Amino acid sequence: MAPAVSAFQVLFAVIQLTTTSGLTSCHRSEVIKEKKKNKFSETMVHKPKNDSVPSVLAFGDSFFDTGNNNYLKTAAKANFPPYGKDFMGGKATGRFSNGKTISDYFVEILGVKEYLPAYLDPYIQDEDLPTGVSFASAGSGYDPLTPMSLNVIPLFLQLELFKGYISKLNTIVGEKAANHIIRKSVYLISASSNDWGITYTSVPIRRLEYNVSAYANLLVNQASNFAKELYKSGARRIVFWGTPSIGCWPLARIIDGGGLRVCGEKFNEEAKIFNIMLKRRIKILRSSLPQSRICYVDYFNIVLAILKNAREYVFLEIQALCESRSIHKGMTRYDEEPKTLRTMSVLEDFISDSYGT
Repeated sequence: MAPAVSAFQVLFAVIQLTTTSGLTSCHRSEVIKEKKKNKFSETMVHKPKNDSVPSVLAFGDSFFDTGNNNYLKTAAKANFPPYGKDFMGGKATGRFSNGKTISDYFVEILGVKEYLPAYLDPYIQDEDLPTGVSFASAGSGYDPLTPMSLNVIPLFLQLELFKGYISKLNTIVGEKAANHIIRKSVYLISASSNDWGITYTSVPIRRLEYNVSAYANLLVNQASNFAKELYKSGARRIVFWGTPSIGCWPLARIIDGGGLRVCGEKFNEEAKIFNIMLKRRIKILRSSLPQSRICYVDYFNIVLAILKNAREYVFLEIQALCESRSIHKGMTRYDEEPKTLRTMSVLEDFISDSYGT
């Protein structure tokens, strides 16, 4: 195995490198120089000091939702135990994890701030905005039908929230500084898991209309259009997360995993088809959107490797990776994804290894 590089260098590479193999592919190939990891206070006011990556803005579903669903009339919430038991003194903040989300790790590793606040949080301060927020909503997806099933924020409304954010940013730091922040920010997008898990499988509305390839194409078109709209608003550094190995989620194991509850290959194949099509579309976007740096993170193989080598990553039982669908204090725990605090930490090391030189 190639030697690991620093976590900061990995995340910086997500923005600047082009790779033809490995777990992450991005738009531009450049020499990466070692940089010091800078951490800034949560109370930082006005223009961020980290000029290379001043801000992180997250869109999509529960992988990046840091509490927006707390303020919606939806059953898709994570503001009760055991969520958050290892975060901020054991308080459930609406993150679908026992600790930080992936978006929290991104801002911390990049030295932007400690965690990414939810944009809908009524207690968010003006000084939080220049360094980024999350617009993501657990249960959302690329398919417009997906967020309707749980009454969560669809991507087109997340985009409208982003436009409102830009207006606020202009007021806080001035138009020139705001434009700089918008162009230099990293935009995280993860929005396909619920499309496949809910709209195509659990409540198979789309399965009656589309075969797998046609539905994947519909989602890719939606993802492409979303990236174009972000670009029109000034975004240049966009990171797409592929669909994870959804066949290994507990519900998929029950449906398609047989008596041994192995990973459901049918669901994993659907995710692979979408991921291949998304990567192809990203190449088209790169060539059609000048000065853009558009990346793809192969979350499918990252998570699959962790699931297949649980003990190597210090998990005693593979079930410890998942929040199973079960009743807890009379409430349904909707999250079925491998997003525990330890999993998040392992992701950093796993991607670091893939960028060894």
